[in-house]
Amino acid sequence: MTDRESAGRARIETIQGVMREHDVEVLLAFGSGRHHFIGTNACWWLSGVRHIGRDALVAIPLVGEPHLLVTPSWDAGRATRQSWLETVTATDDLAAELARMLRAHGWETRALAIAGADDSSEAVHAALAEVAAGALDLMPALLSAGARQDAYALECVRRAVEIAEAGYARLLEIARPGVAEYELAAEVDAEMRAQGADDNFLLISASQHNRAVHAPTDRQLCHGDVILAEISPSVDGQFAQICRSAVIGQADQRQRDCFALLGEAFEIGLAGCRPGVTVPELAGAINTFVSEQGYGQYTKPPYMRSRGHSMGLGPLVPADISDRSDVTLAPGMTFVLHPNQYLPEAGYFLCGDQVLITNDGGQALSTPELALDTIEEVAFA
Repeated sequence: MTDRESAGRARIETIQGVMREHDVEVLLAFGSGRHHFIGTNACWWLSGVRHIGRDALVAIPLVGEPHLLVTPSWDAGRATRQSWLETVTATDDLAAELARMLRAHGWETRALAIAGADDSSEAVHAALAEVAAGALDLMPALLSAGARQDAYALECVRRAVEIAEAGYARLLEIARPGVAEYELAAEVDAEMRAQGADDNFLLISASQHNRAVHAPTDRQLCHGDVILAEISPSVDGQFAQICRSAVIGQADQRQRDCFALLGEAFEIGLAGCRPGVTVPELAGAINTFVSEQGYGQYTKPPYMRSRGHSMGLGPLVPADISDRSDVTLAPGMTFVLHPNQYLPEAGYFLCGDQVLITNDGGQALSTPELALDTIEEVAFA
């Protein structure tokens, strides 16, 4: 049995334990083909299949084998190969197949629970209203159970960070005046795909004075531009992110000072990434430091969004590093920590790394130290 298969079996057993605690006999865990890198997909996490159809679900009984249902019907072969579950059915009508499966196994009379059904189709919602009316929503318990990444997921996260660094290295290699933002993004994406990324959320933009980072456009790079790169590749559905800034030519003193401020904010945040610390305390430490430097009004939207977030198709805990969270940090949690910030003297900068919470504190998973990189003119003279 591979590490991936062992992780999948362990996830099923973990959720069955949660089901016992809640007196649930059958769990219906749903997913949608509209994958979002900061949105939990319960079906993917429990099946290992990144489904492509509108609807999918894993039915997990306390007694008997779990059953994966995916759409469309022609995806049966791929889904069977990818899943660690032995029973896989592909159908063009998941709502009808769900009702048939519940009847065939006698599950419609059992204590049912659901998870992740919010993004399902109207047909599935209608079917659930008939066969699972009043079912317990087990999604909060699933998020809690999966908050600490298992060994296989962490292996994927570490590999994704390595791939992100390779993508950024490619950016530094080819960025020069005259190259369009979309060309730069395409080269970075191609490098990461070649390195083994199965997906990538990528924002790359540049300006003499950035207001924020955004999707790449046809704007051509110029001397003096600050390039912003938010790079988030995925390995087997586990995303990781690095946030980087680079100047074409020599950085001026304002730019160096502003980035140094955010670098110090990151180190303060990293020092606060300890088990038992609440997420609002972590975000507050960063915001307090930035405010003490005279930028209090810039520690809130629209000048910044949050100080980081989890990502991936599995349980996302904490969802956001902000004062809106009620999460307490614990070993095994992983997220990007990014004090990305607009500062009026020099504009917006990206500064962040993927962080793992260990028993001893926070560990940044990138190899190089955060720095404001410069792309010297000699490189493209």
